[in-house]
Amino acid sequence: MRRLRNAVWAVLLAGTPTVVTLAVGTPAHADDGCPNGYSCYYDHWGYAKIWTAPSCGWFNLGTFVPPLNDRISSVVNRGNGAVQGYNWTGSSWQPIGDLVAADGVMVMYQGSNNNVIDGVAIAC
Repeated sequence: MRRLRNAVWAVLLAGTPTVVTLAVGTPAHADDGCPNGYSCYYDHWGYAKIWTAPSCGWFNLGTFVPPLNDRISSVVNRGNGAVQGYNWTGSSWQPIGDLVAADGVMVMYQGSNNNVIDGVAIAC
């Protein structure tokens, strides 16, 4: 567990625009607070949950009260469909990272991918 944690922090501190995928259920993520059947979104790495998606579909996080856009650092997907985050560039929606599979995977967004997600598409 210590090796995994050290490797994750090394990547985080590198500041590169990367996406790190970890299997949820490893000791470092066993208690992520995301219920089965849902995808959950966190400000920072796997803690400070800010939103649990209510269903599949498209969600523009900037229209929420309060807005949740530009605050997502990690996603845990325990739902039934893949999740894709998007950044609004001012003229179009651009995907951030790869799809987050619906198998309890945690994805951490880092560098220029961190805190830029403005919309989320969840497959049904």
